Amino acid sequence: MNTLFLTAEEQKVFQALPAKLREGWTVEEEKGQFQDAEEKLSMRMALLRLHDPKLLAVQKRAVGLSSGQLAELLAQTDLKGVADDDLAELTFAVGPSILSKLIEGLLLQAKTDAELEDIVALALIRHSLLQSYISV
Repeated sequence: MNTLFLTAEEQKVFQALPAKLREGWTVEEEKGQFQDAEEKLSMRMALLRLHDPKLLAVQKRAVGLSSGQLAELLAQTDLKGVADDDLAELTFAVGPSILSKLIEGLLLQAKTDAELEDIVALALIRHSLLQSYISV
């Protein structure tokens, strides 16, 4: 899949990337919006059932963090090699707002197609979460 679901602000960052890097990617505007409550985020993080030691450490450190601090913590965490079920659990728990912060940060640093593929995956997860919230 080569479609990026990006907000208007994220699209501006994407357009600032070198033309060669943007080549071959289709951008669709992410119009879904969701305002998360810090208390709900905190509760979802506390209820996570994770197995990966890296994510268990993140979960412990996440106690009492704001969404911005949690986004920074996740941005510093190497998620390579983490099982899909743990990643699914984590992305659902952090929700679209934190995923948006991660996407923006990753876009600012993107230099390769592989990095854009990671962004595509996160943007698709965020898009799916937003769609599920809208359809409820």
